[in-house]
Amino acid sequence: MLWFREKNVVLVVHTAAEPSDAEWGAYIAVLREVRPPDLNIFVVTDGGAPNAKQRAALKAYQEGAQPPTAVVSTSRAVRGVVTAISWFNAHIVAFQPIEIDRAFDHVGVAAKERREWLARVQRLAAGLDTPVESLRLAVEAVR
Repeated sequence: MLWFREKNVVLVVHTAAEPSDAEWGAYIAVLREVRPPDLNIFVVTDGGAPNAKQRAALKAYQEGAQPPTAVVSTSRAVRGVVTAISWFNAHIVAFQPIEIDRAFDHVGVAAKERREWLARVQRLAAGLDTPVESLRLAVEAVR
């Protein structure tokens, strides 16, 4: 799991692996730098998602706020986690990689900025041990 914050958008990229508690704690610390309602979160994952304990930490951090969150993935398990998070954040939505433009719409990234944001996610993903297939599919959908 890696992340990058630019202004009010936090980009997150996961492989299929669940984040460690240390990674999740560091991620929550980054989220605290931009408080809702100014925060937007954009995630691309091949299946890595927070476990129940980590989701509880996310809920505690949000304190009732509901930041727009787009999760791009082909994983059905991720869709289940998105549903669980939606119980305390109605503004989280899962998207297939082919729906990358709708995902960017959801977090307020302007059409003219999307290629650059996608390039940022690609640079971020280059730091992971394994390629992220959902990202590859999203990039293909933009071409």
